[in-house]
Amino acid sequence: MKYYLIDVDSVKAASLVNYNCEDEAVSYAIRESQDVYLREILGTALLDKCIELASSGTIDEAEYVQYEELVDKYIYQYLVAKAQEQLLIPISFKIRNIGVSQDSDTNVVSQQIDTVNELKSYWATISIDRGNRLKCFLRENKSAFPELENASCTCGACKEGPNLKLETNCNLNI
Repeated sequence: MKYYLIDVDSVKAASLVNYNCEDEAVSYAIRESQDVYLREILGTALLDKCIELASSGTIDEAEYVQYEELVDKYIYQYLVAKAQEQLLIPISFKIRNIGVSQDSDTNVVSQQIDTVNELKSYWATISIDRGNRLKCFLRENKSAFPELENASCTCGACKEGPNLKLETNCNLNI
């Protein structure tokens, strides 16, 4: 079983995701956020090290203080924001035998795709900011994380090595 650095209850508690939102959908958003987007930033070696320390319960030991700070202050915030961004489409639309459908009931009116995309853009803005903060922390503390120094690839394109290039945000509607 794969270990995730944040859980469904944490996302719901630290975000605007309602507590009645399906746990399965939130879990999907967490998986995508960690396995795709966080891996792209950290690289496989550093992500695996964080998972190893967190899952074994040793991350709070004195020798791993830099990893604990990375996970608690930066990765956590990033994953909460990214999970909210990744959750919007799956909870708004379902893929069924009849094609893509949108659920509604007598008390709730589902939003149209344009509104969902606006919200996704908003959360993309937040997750880009959190990702950039994470990248700045890693750049400033690169020597504390040997997984960054010893990465076999640092191009950012192969998904194995870290990608610490800051993103620009084109989603702002000023």
